[in-house]
Amino acid sequence: MGDTMESKNYRGVNILDTMYVRSMRAPDADTADNGMVWTVIGSGPSTDDEGGMLDIVPTDNMLLNGMTVRMQNAVSTDYTVYIRQGSYKGFERSSAGWTKVASGTATPVVVNGNNLLSFDLGGMFVEGGKTLGLYFVCTNNNATFTRGNVGIKDAKLNTSSGEAIIGLFASGGGVYTTWTLTHELRFTSPFCESNSIVPVPIKIKPMPTGSEIVKS
Repeated sequence: MGDTMESKNYRGVNILDTMYVRSMRAPDADTADNGMVWTVIGSGPSTDDEGGMLDIVPTDNMLLNGMTVRMQNAVSTDYTVYIRQGSYKGFERSSAGWTKVASGTATPVVVNGNNLLSFDLGGMFVEGGKTLGLYFVCTNNNATFTRGNVGIKDAKLNTSSGEAIIGLFASGGGVYTTWTLTHELRFTSPFCESNSIVPVPIKIKPMPTGSEIVKS
């Protein structure tokens, strides 16, 4: 993109700038899950932080659009999602290298007796053949798990896991190495980008009198 707003005086005159765009072609969004069959819950009290970590490896470049986790109860649930480049393994007890990409409060939707918590992941880019670590954590509810390393096995992506995390980054109870979070991923893959970047002229209108730009 062109210059940022901080670099120019936007008072009184129209500003001409340039935005650069690139086209992309992709198939319809797809889904894959690890069966969503649970055998255990994260812990007894629902007020603690609990969740699971997993590794995602797409076959081709992928846009990760969203995720669904099966919960114990259909109640208001606070959730947060972190990612890291490379495997989660070795980083279960450390926040180093993790980036928060989603958080919110939602109530699972009951589908055929299953309490499904779905949330958006914004279409984040995941490079084909590379590993992306993902950490889902929730409070005010209990996440559900399948015993063993039961990941997604799909032609377009695979996930591997086997670790439930009790307490934020295992601060409240530890790591259970034989449990896999019940999960579904929504994604777009493969997709291709045009090699050409096209400049698009834009006009930025002046700021209203008395307004200010405030950084937060």
